[in-house]
Amino acid sequence: MPPARSSAPPVRWCASVARALLARPVLWPTALRQIARLAPPGWWRVRPFLPVPSAEYMAFRAQTMYGDANRLPDAHDVVTYLAWCRTFPTPPAPGGHAPRIPAVAGNGRK
Repeated sequence: MPPARSSAPPVRWCASVARALLARPVLWPTALRQIARLAPPGWWRVRPFLPVPSAEYMAFRAQTMYGDANRLPDAHDVVTYLAWCRTFPTPPAPGGHAPRIPAVAGNGRK
């Protein structure tokens, strides 16, 4: 198994992703939502005190996408991922109702 990289992504990589996202304000809420979803519980108690996904998760995703567990995703790939995430409905708030699925031929709803 390849050596795990540190849990905090490099500043240069973060800056390139931030530059790519600055031009796409429609993805900002999605980016914040994904940060919250991927951050491990209690992230604020562990150095580097940032809501970054675990090193194991990032290594798994890099291995499945690039074939190299130590590679960071390209900024363009992050933007593409966030655009894909944006196509999914936002989950309902606790106690709320799930979004209604419209009737489509063959989905069993009337």
